[in-house]
This record gives sequence, C-alpha cells and structure tokens, in this order.
Amino acid sequence: MDSRIRQLLSDSNIIAIMNTVASRYRTIDPDQVESIKLNTLWECSKKYDPERGTKFTSFLYQNLNFAFK
Repeated sequence: MDSRIRQLLSDSNIIAIMNTVASRYRTIDPDQVESIKLNTLWECSKKYDPERGTKFTSFLYQNLNFAFK
C-alpha cells in the first residue's frame, strides 16, 4: 500500500467521512463498498490540488458521493 494512502487512512476525519458517505448505501455489497471507498481515496489523493482552496476532506466527500451513485 502506498505510504500516502496509509497516512490518509490513519486520519480519523478521513475514516469518518468515508464511513458517513458509505452508510447511506446499505444495499451495496460490503466488499464493493470498501472497494469504492479505497479507490475513491486513491483517486482523490492523486487529483487533489490544495491551491484550489478546497479542503481535502471536502474534496473526498464530494467524490465519494459521486462514486456511490
């Protein structure tokens, strides 16, 4: 696992956001939910640009909502 992802997964705010969004989609298979969460976190970590003025957690939240729909 990439060290950047490992660091993000150690942040309780990141975990809370991922679980909050995922909890809205109870009909999706739990393995698929975990896959969506980790893939979205990976993509967000690559695409995030702090110079746009958005917090990473906000960026992740929005992208997770799109990923689950």
